[in-house]
Parts: sequence; structure tokens; C-alpha cells
Amino acid sequence: MEEAKTYFRERAENQLSRSNGSDENLPLSPGDFVPLWDVAVPLVMNGLACYDIPISETYSYQVIFPEEHYGTIIASKVKVYQKLVILKDLKDNRMSQYVLSLIPVKSYELQKGEQIPELFTTRGNKGGFSGIAIYSCLYTGVTARVDTYRNGRKVNGIFLLDAKDQEELNSKIETAKEQIYMLSLQKKKKILSRGESDYGYDIDGGWLDEVIITPEEPWEWVGADGMTNEEWLEKTRPDGNVDPQPEPEPELPEEDYYIPEDDKTVTVPIVIGNIINETNMNSVQLGLLGKALNELKNDKLGNMLYNSLKDDFKIGAKMKPTSVYDAIYSKENKCVYFKSDTDIDANKLLEELVHAVQHSKYGDEMTSAIRNYEFEAKVIQDINCATNKGGFCGYIGEVGMMDNTEWCKDYEKLIEANVWNEKSLNSYYELGSEWNQYQGAFDDKVAPIVINWYFENLSDKPN
Repeated sequence: MEEAKTYFRERAENQLSRSNGSDENLPLSPGDFVPLWDVAVPLVMNGLACYDIPISETYSYQVIFPEEHYGTIIASKVKVYQKLVILKDLKDNRMSQYVLSLIPVKSYELQKGEQIPELFTTRGNKGGFSGIAIYSCLYTGVTARVDTYRNGRKVNGIFLLDAKDQEELNSKIETAKEQIYMLSLQKKKKILSRGESDYGYDIDGGWLDEVIITPEEPWEWVGADGMTNEEWLEKTRPDGNVDPQPEPEPELPEEDYYIPEDDKTVTVPIVIGNIINETNMNSVQLGLLGKALNELKNDKLGNMLYNSLKDDFKIGAKMKPTSVYDAIYSKENKCVYFKSDTDIDANKLLEELVHAVQHSKYGDEMTSAIRNYEFEAKVIQDINCATNKGGFCGYIGEVGMMDNTEWCKDYEKLIEANVWNEKSLNSYYELGSEWNQYQGAFDDKVAPIVINWYFENLSDKPN
């Protein structure tokens, strides 16, 4: 927070030596405003840290917004909701600040009203927002980004500050204007001086596509601070321009975001939402979970487990710092618990998803009173590892059994045979009866249902 405050204050001080008061006449300029730091919202996602900061502004805006209603286009007036956004790229420490203007469709405004700027977070949940989000540079009004959302999902968007040449910039400008060309802007002064009257909103504040402002050509004169424009820009913006809504990393595709009905505090990737129905994770933890799940979807067993849970048996995924285990599946709560952020990885998650699928297939018969289920979980992971990597890869079923050489030899034969038949089943029971890494008896009457299911559903079964 202190870093964000310092960044904002230093740039405000630099601007005072250059400003002639014209910035308040820029479209969508809030005029003089005060950041409400005490209610700022911090968020981190995909390497970008961000503060969303409510503001007390001088000017407010409304937009005439055409909207389809039962097949008829009607013109609705909606308020423009604004706040300050300060971003830091954690990879290279660049920082930027923008005024975010949120223009909801009328139906969404009627539903959420003054909650809109609180529900929409730059690096997190969009609160089911439908409408347009415009990020503008402070003081210059230069348009950084224009995005269109429908039910919290971005359906169109463009960042204008990374154009390599004028031709690309022109193309980006046209894309931005296409999103807002039908909208008309109106403006009024919220904070009045003594003797001023409130005349309401201007009848005609111009068309909204006029807010697409591009940087002016550099000028060579020296300002009151003794610097040329180029020198001033270098001093006040040495950090470049951080995109507030960059394209997501490959493992978290943009279209894979949805808003869970029972959790309005975070935005959850669909790769998670397909199998997880309850969570207390923050955005960073959900990013780690999404990455782990995407890794598992490229694994034979992981993909089979994922699809089985997606179709039949959704579970919870929660943080539990007091847990004695790094990761554990609770049958009672139907939930995977992680002790810390560093425990949210594909390897730990794989075994817990095995247990979740075991739960779905064995039901109430699954109990810790017998160790069959833990042994089956180790065996199926080792078989899958041998299938994926074509041989021995440090089998987890052998952990704690290395002093029993004969047992390990027989175990490796079972794994590396990569077949499942009567001989394999007999070997499985013999090895399981001697495996002593978990408490409880081993019951040779409990069939390894999940291993059977794995081999029955392999797309490329061995000969």
C-alpha cells in the first residue's frame, strides 16, 4: 500500500508543474479526486499485483446505452462507475496507474447498482459484470484498454499502448471504437463550489468513442520545470505501460473463467469449476490449482480422474494450514485440503483425486480400517507413471519397503508388466498383504475397482 501511495503521490506532484487545468475537460476525466486508501482492494493474479481504489471525484458521468429488450432496441441511461487502479508487474517491477470507468448495461445496473465498482476487480472476480470497462491514463486521458464483458466474462477487448507502429495503433483504435461507438456520454459536476448550481447532466457530452485518446506528438519546448516534454515523460513514466488485463497464461485461458454462484469473492477458472464446487482459496491459490489441474489433464490417469469427477462427483478444494498433512482427501467432507500454497502441485493433487474417485466408486465401503485403498492409490499411480514414461520412475509404492528386496522386485514386475489380468490381480493381493506402510488390515475380498476402471478405459491398451 505504501508503495502504491508513493507512486501516486510522486506522479501527482510531477503533474502539478505541467498542468494547465485542461485535463478535467478530457472525456471521462473524474477531475480532481481523492483516493479512498482505507478501502482499497489488493489482488494478485498471474504475476500482476494491483490495488483497486475507490475515489471521491469532482465529476460524474452517465451514458445513453442502447439495449435489446424483447426484440426492441431501447435507449437506457446508466451511470459510469469510476475508481483508481494501480498496477505492478512483479516480474520486472514496472508500475502504471489508470482511471477505470465501468459502464454497465441497464439490467446489470438495476441488479447491482452502487455495488458495481466493488464487485468488479481488475485482477480478480468481475462480479458477473455485463458492460464496458475503459482504462484511461491519469492526467493525459490516453486510453489504455477497452473491454466488453458479458456475465463476468470478457468477450472483446484491446490494449492500445503496445502498438509497434501507427498502422497497428490505428487498427487497435478501430477495434476499441467498435465496442463503444453507439454510446453517448453525459457529464455533471458532483462537487460544487459556493454559488454554483447543480444543472444536472449535460444534454450532449459527445459520443463515447470520442474517449479514445491517443498520445500527442512530442513537443520540443521547455516547460516551467525546465524539462522538455520528452524529458518529462522519461522522468514521470520510466516504468512503461502495464496492461491491466493482459492475455492470460496458456494454462489459464481467458474463456475459462466463470463466477461460482456460492462464492462471490474470487474468480474461478472453469478447469477448476468443472470438478470443484466449494473453495476458500484466494486468486493466487486458485491459479496454482488451475495450473496443477491443467498439467494433470495432459496425463493419462490425471485426465481420466478429472473427467470422472467432472461427470459424476464434484468435490471441494480448500486450504487448511493446521493440517498435519501437505494434502489430504477427506471422505467425510468430500474435500481436498492443502496445508500451504507450496503444496498445491500436480503430484500431490493426483493422489488426492485418486482418493476422490475411489470415494465415488466404493462409496461408504471405503474406510481407513483397511489399507487396500491407500495401496491401490499407490499402485495405480505407479502403473500410470510406467505407462507414461516407459519404465521405472521411482515408484511411490516402494517407499518404506526398500529393505525388502524380494518384495520390491515383485512389485516392479507387477508395475512394469502394464497389464491387468488374473495373474496381475493375484500378485496385487500378495503384495498388498505384505505392504505395511499404512495401518489397518488388507482385505483380499476388496476388488481394486479403480485399477480395473483404469485399464478398461485406457485408449491405447497394451497388447
